[in-house]
Amino acid sequence: MSKIDTGTQELLASKENGVGILTMNRPEARNAMSGEMNAAMQEMLAQFETDAEVRCVVLTGAGKGFCAGGDVKGMAASGDGTVGTNTIDSAIHRQRVHQRATSGKLFKMPKPTLASLPGAAAGAGLSYALACDLRIMAS
Repeated sequence: MSKIDTGTQELLASKENGVGILTMNRPEARNAMSGEMNAAMQEMLAQFETDAEVRCVVLTGAGKGFCAGGDVKGMAASGDGTVGTNTIDSAIHRQRVHQRATSGKLFKMPKPTLASLPGAAAGAGLSYALACDLRIMAS
């Protein structure tokens, strides 16, 4: 297995036997999607799409959950309560735009995608799972 640096510990990436593996790595938050994780995932999906060694992509979550959706605490922390570009509403809007882009990349990926769900998928996490070609969950 070869590990790939994603630039963040929130998303782990590796390649093994033709499979690109992305692991959302925030188990303490049920892998809630932060802006940092989302950006890294979009970059890795683009990289896997053009990598001839990668023949399919597996998306999974660390710990007991797949993905709890957007990082609401992170969105609240990014707003300062004022009107303008730093409001909670604008943080939510930015997160939603990035999550839609990630779902779109998964859905349009020319290689097979598989969501391996170790637990619940909610909000954007459910969107990511549904954007994959296959979904597998086992206890």
